Amino acid sequence: MKPKYAGFWIRWVASGIDGLLVMVVSWLAMALVLVIVYQMQAMQIGREAMPPLSDAFSSFWVQIAYLGLYSVLTLAYATIAHARWGTTIGKKTFRIYVGQYKEPSAFLTLNQSFLRAVGYFVSYVPFCAGYLMAAVHPEKRALHDLMAGSVSIRKD
Repeated sequence: MKPKYAGFWIRWVASGIDGLLVMVVSWLAMALVLVIVYQMQAMQIGREAMPPLSDAFSSFWVQIAYLGLYSVLTLAYATIAHARWGTTIGKKTFRIYVGQYKEPSAFLTLNQSFLRAVGYFVSYVPFCAGYLMAAVHPEKRALHDLMAGSVSIRKD
């Protein structure tokens, strides 16, 4: 029996759910890091000399740090979730599972899952073309699927 491939739009919505989850966790982690760093600086130089928390950090560097944190968490989340469960929270909502191309019911190896997660970043360049491939590919495979030897299927 031929697998039912997960299409572009349903995967896009699932990816949005996953992105939102990682974003919230990243915000919380970043806020925690900033408060800890602020408190450590306050202990060293004294609370009276410290500017308010909102002025204590350069917004440019905070955004750079946030982008790095978000990227690392996305990489870890996607790698572990696909290798361990074959899906993510967003994909599971729509019964989408990621399997090996030759055997869609088999979970990805850790290496395949990592390569697929790295492929997410490659798929963004240029203009999300790697993601848009899923809309026109006969098996609904995006660039990161081709890189990792994976396929997204729907289980009903």
